[in-house]
Amino acid sequence: MRLLLICLLAFSVLPSLAAEPKVTVSISNENPLVGQVTTVKVKVLVPTWFAKPLYFDEVDTLNVISVKGNKSTYPTSERIGSATWTGVIKEYPVIAMTHGRFELTLPTLKIHFVDENSQTINREITPPPVSFNATLPELAKTLNPIIIAENITLQEDVNIPDQLIAGQSIQRKVSATITESSALFIPQLMNSTNTEQQQSYPITASVSDTLNDRTAAFTGVRTEQQDIVVKQAGNLTLPSITISYYQPSTDSVQTAEIKGSEVSVASAPASLTTWLLWLVLALIGLVIVWVIYRIVQFYWLRYQQSELAHFRQVIQHTGVNKAHYSAFITWRNSWQKVIGKSIALQQQNQSITLDFEQALYSNKALPHDFTVQLKQFRVALKNENKQQKGVLSPLNP
Repeated sequence: MRLLLICLLAFSVLPSLAAEPKVTVSISNENPLVGQVTTVKVKVLVPTWFAKPLYFDEVDTLNVISVKGNKSTYPTSERIGSATWTGVIKEYPVIAMTHGRFELTLPTLKIHFVDENSQTINREITPPPVSFNATLPELAKTLNPIIIAENITLQEDVNIPDQLIAGQSIQRKVSATITESSALFIPQLMNSTNTEQQQSYPITASVSDTLNDRTAAFTGVRTEQQDIVVKQAGNLTLPSITISYYQPSTDSVQTAEIKGSEVSVASAPASLTTWLLWLVLALIGLVIVWVIYRIVQFYWLRYQQSELAHFRQVIQHTGVNKAHYSAFITWRNSWQKVIGKSIALQQQNQSITLDFEQALYSNKALPHDFTVQLKQFRVALKNENKQQKGVLSPLNP
């Protein structure tokens, strides 16, 4: 009787023991390279089916990138004994950002499933931790920063106006695509600069990683965009961009590069204010020139009416003609008052006038020293004029 009771109790316990979920953890590569993807798989099996969908929290560990895929959770089944168990597999693609040993603590799972009697059973199970060791090849250690990827490509897009002039801006966009690693490893591609030639605004950057659920290919893209304001005319230099990385498939260091270029910048056209300023300055210049011209004209006309100008006309003539004689008469008349007050000057005047008239009307040659006589006559006139001005008029009694 006692033996029968023990057997009944044993048979009643066996179904409950067999109904416990099975949780296993595996890793695709226990010694991945830094920056390369290794996948942690958590497999949960239940003997019947799930009463509620199974939710997996994400893994968060220092210096480890957790890659989120669109289909990282998918159903599975497994034959255990004579029964087929239903299950779910959760994949955690992770990337070590530095070398060393890492241990991942997986989140606790809340499992809701149905037993053979259609009763819901709830269990909380924490998967065992999983560890891996991220390694660094010797060649990769020579790089700064350290980047391990299968390939990196750089693409540039520069938006430049058709006629770039000082004061305008250009937009430079650079994208770096990395395969089999995360875009978080790609350093800043462009720098902000402030020189006499250009002023660059802060860089806007975006980073994204994509895991292809069908091929399991992992790619990342870093995109930077920068607005550059051109300050002055000349040649604007866009610096080159270079990234070196270690390629595992060839065990070599590769380089991706965008070559630098120069952009020609023309001078900015003058603004309306500048044009108005130049117009005002031009008008002022014209006024100044006109005033100077009028002043010069005034003094030139005044000089032409002077005694000295008339005398120079007299002595500059090379031959005797009416114009020569008329110039002499005009000059002599300017001294008429002085001549009238001196008998010696009157005699000298008559002699010179007679020589002029004989040469003009009788074809008689002028004396060879005629010019000297004219100059002496002028000196005498000036001296006499000074003497006459120096004599004071008598006072009235």
